[in-house]
Amino acid sequence: MWMVAPEPTRGDRRPRGGLEADAERNTLSTYLEFLLGGLLVTVGFAVSFPALIDLTHGFGVLSTTALVFLFIFAWYVAWVGICVTYPRLKRWVGHA
Repeated sequence: MWMVAPEPTRGDRRPRGGLEADAERNTLSTYLEFLLGGLLVTVGFAVSFPALIDLTHGFGVLSTTALVFLFIFAWYVAWVGICVTYPRLKRWVGHA
């Protein structure tokens, strides 16, 4: 029994210039949000590093892995929080 993929329809095809549209979404504000999130998390980790070491000490050999996971997760959460908050803050300040 052979499985054959259906022919792509007009809606399945990517329009010309689709890659350029994706590239235009990466604006300076996107990079600044990314860097601001990383800076906030780095400062937070530097301040709370002794507490984090005590918290992850129970993991033994995996304590460094747990710290890296916490750092990456916190960076992602901070970045998403900034990405969601920044446009709303911009609208709120614009209406004031």
